[in-house]
Amino acid sequence: MDLFGWYKGTLANALAGILLRRFMPLYWRAVHALIWVALILGIIHGNLIGTDLKNPGVFILFNALAVVSVGAFIAKRLKQKSGTPLISQGKKGTIP
Repeated sequence: MDLFGWYKGTLANALAGILLRRFMPLYWRAVHALIWVALILGIIHGNLIGTDLKNPGVFILFNALAVVSVGAFIAKRLKQKSGTPLISQGKKGTIP
């Protein structure tokens, strides 16, 4: 595995994120929204083609993380739609 190539790719992604957010904020939001599309395609790809998923432990971990990610996305959308917080905010110093 070429670690230098991995670092270059990570650096390029970070730089692209900084430039998009700073100089093109309207495009940043659209590009950022595409992460969810990439996640779903990655889950499908991993389950259909991924050779590492033949290991039951990796299979369970991969799909559990996928379920948590999709659940977080749905919870966020429901929160935005209802306008109420997902977690009760009690008074300071108290447990809700």
